[in-house]
Amino acid sequence: MAKRKMILTPPDNIAKQIMETYQPQDAQEIQDVVKRIFAPIFEAALKGEMQNHLGYAPTMNARIPVAILATDTPKDSQDDLGRSPHPHAP
Repeated sequence: MAKRKMILTPPDNIAKQIMETYQPQDAQEIQDVVKRIFAPIFEAALKGEMQNHLGYAPTMNARIPVAILATDTPKDSQDDLGRSPHPHAP
C-alpha cells in the first residue's frame, strides 16, 4: 500500500519552518524559540491594551491627560484606604 502524502495546514507549515530555521535540540531550546517568536506579538498586544486602558499612547506617558488635571477630587470620592481613584489627583 502506498504511503499517503499528508497535506500540511498553515500552522503545520509555520511549525516546520520554525523547526528547520532554529533546529532546537531540546525542550529548553524550543521554549527559547517560542519566546523569541511570540514576544513581539504579546508586547504589541499588551501595549494596545494599556493604550486602551489609559486612554493615550505609551509615547505620551509623561503627559497627564487634561481631564485628570481639571478634576478636583473631593475626599468622599476616595476608597476605604484613602486612595484617590485618579493616580495624579491630590
